[in-house]
Amino acid sequence: MKSISNKTLFFISSAVVIYFLLLVLNAYVFKLNYKLIGVVQEFLTLPVLGLMLFLFFYSIKRAKVDKFSSDKYSFWTFGMLAMCCILTIGSFFI
Repeated sequence: MKSISNKTLFFISSAVVIYFLLLVLNAYVFKLNYKLIGVVQEFLTLPVLGLMLFLFFYSIKRAKVDKFSSDKYSFWTFGMLAMCCILTIGSFFI
């Protein structure tokens, strides 16, 4: 089985983090109430949440292989997804 590269993992994780950042901005800053935006949010939120959790655990595995070296994409992917997971899952309890 061919695994994805660290650079690809980083860019996919960046897209996931940007998606959740846009959700937060729309909820608290922009407050756009267009029907199409609401439909897109409803359809994409749970799959992207699952993808975020999968990528988080996969990035832990890749970061361990790279020995948590800060000059590797896997380290920054892990940090970015860890922060996103903490903020996203933590927002369920606030």
